[in-house]
Amino acid sequence: MIQIISLNDKLKNTFLDNKDIKVTTFSDYQSFDMYDINIVNLNSTEIWKCNDSQINGLNIKDDLIPLKQSINSSNTKTIIVMPMNHVFCYNKPYYSDK
Repeated sequence: MIQIISLNDKLKNTFLDNKDIKVTTFSDYQSFDMYDINIVNLNSTEIWKCNDSQINGLNIKDDLIPLKQSINSSNTKTIIVMPMNHVFCYNKPYYSDK
């Protein structure tokens, strides 16, 4: 079986009837060892955003830390899909000196 971890809702609908592929999110994925292959899809514009006034990480960084630990402790194959042509967006307030 294959687990796809993604924020893309279209993937979930695409594989809805496929019993060999399970689509989960970064916050509700299952143990990597339950699957033969795990695919981590980082190709989503929602991942590459930071809403803090300081650029100190991604909005979903709290979900990525345990995901990294799962990847490192797993004995199964993991494929990480990296983005192409995404822009890192952040909320940087500008203040005038008056």
